[in-house]
Amino acid sequence: QTMIEKMSAKVARFEIPLLLLKKWIPNSFFLDRFPNKNRIVKGLSIDSRAVEKNFIYLSIKGKTYDGHLFLKEVKKNKAIAAIVEKNKINKELLEMIDHDFFLLSVDNVIEAFGKLAERVRKAWEGKLITVTGSNGKTTAKEIISAILKIEVGAKSQFSSYGNQNNHIGVPLNLMRLNVQNKFAVIEMGMNQMGEIKKLSSMAQPNFSLIVNAHREHQEFLGSIRATAEENGSVISHLIENNIVIFPKDKKNEDVWWKLANKNKSAVFRFSMFDDESEFADMDDVKEVTCKILGNNPLFIELALNGDSIGRVQLNGLGEHFARTVTGAVATSIALGLSHESILQGLKTFTPIKGRGLFHHLRNGAVVVDDSYNANPDSVHAAITTMANITGRKAMVLGDMAEIGENSESIHREILVLALEHLDEVFLIGKYFSMASKSLKQGKSYSSEKKLEEDVRSWLNLTSSQKSSSLLWIKGSRASNLDLIVNCLVSP
Repeated sequence: QTMIEKMSAKVARFEIPLLLLKKWIPNSFFLDRFPNKNRIVKGLSIDSRAVEKNFIYLSIKGKTYDGHLFLKEVKKNKAIAAIVEKNKINKELLEMIDHDFFLLSVDNVIEAFGKLAERVRKAWEGKLITVTGSNGKTTAKEIISAILKIEVGAKSQFSSYGNQNNHIGVPLNLMRLNVQNKFAVIEMGMNQMGEIKKLSSMAQPNFSLIVNAHREHQEFLGSIRATAEENGSVISHLIENNIVIFPKDKKNEDVWWKLANKNKSAVFRFSMFDDESEFADMDDVKEVTCKILGNNPLFIELALNGDSIGRVQLNGLGEHFARTVTGAVATSIALGLSHESILQGLKTFTPIKGRGLFHHLRNGAVVVDDSYNANPDSVHAAITTMANITGRKAMVLGDMAEIGENSESIHREILVLALEHLDEVFLIGKYFSMASKSLKQGKSYSSEKKLEEDVRSWLNLTSSQKSSSLLWIKGSRASNLDLIVNCLVSP
């Protein structure tokens, strides 16, 4: 990411009279001086370094930093105002107020931000789609966005920046909505109970895609069932078009059906051709199914209620990728997009950095950069995908975070599966190292440099062998495996 990209991810541009902020944020008031009614805010920033002239700045207090400490810099950058917490007000802050710089006092900056975003969303007249689930949220969001760009043009659609999907990212994206946008695809993530409910009441979606329910953040959520319920809580907040899109899933589907019935939501369902369900043939349900015709390259056929939509070759691997694609297709059909745009969007879609992006090396080897995130089910899916592919196969596995008390046994379970299907397994991180010791198998590393050297040697064997090689790199964000990817794929 360039510095400009990094900074633009921390801002939202819009035009609102400054006085409106007080009206829109409950229990807020301007300290000492009141702006006149023709002062216009041109945008907001959550980072003092990204503040521009006539922006407002949110003095967010995090675990390790406090935005209130940067107000001098904010004023120097010509911000029109800053939103501050009332328990932070002191003499030094009050002295900064003048006829060009105002302070709006609130109880809690993040909650005030949420209220502001909610008002902007209410005033916006397009159709809003939220994407929740354990795996593949960002990929599904990017696919829907790619299809929308073909159908309505790039400016008529908006999609969340990167993976900004939490209590700061969601309101930031809602603040970016403009009159030109007819559709918006907003990703929502969570790692605690109650988060999706909060974000949904802010986003008020017309359509909601639940990609799946897997073992994620189990340290905080405790069970897959709880994950399904948490992601499903978005259904109760659907408005107007009121359509929910979810997978045929024997274990969790009842949760979503119950919520859909309660909210009188229309249901679009998606599945692989032979998935089973307790809710087999539901009346009035539009169902999108996917059949895998070839594994490498991945070639699929899609159908709507049994009628073929078309066949398409995808730039991705594995059944889990095909499932995410099918969810995005079902959502696109729910939005009323044409089959032509859908197939064209799928044909041209390429996974993004860290989420299954392919790198073709000069010697014919392929490196799959899946370094952004990992949970047990997504790693399991990657290994199963490789099992169906011919040629030399290896994986670099980094620890999976936030699994909770079963961390040791789950890392061991994954390593057993990897050893069974792959020629080589390279490991980094505390839990994989423990798994490797207890199984006395797999290559465990404490140094990234040594890991990179050995992986490079393995890849270089490709040129001397006739068969192609595939290396898949996967781990949680904290494993920093993106650094390994960068080293391996840079010339």
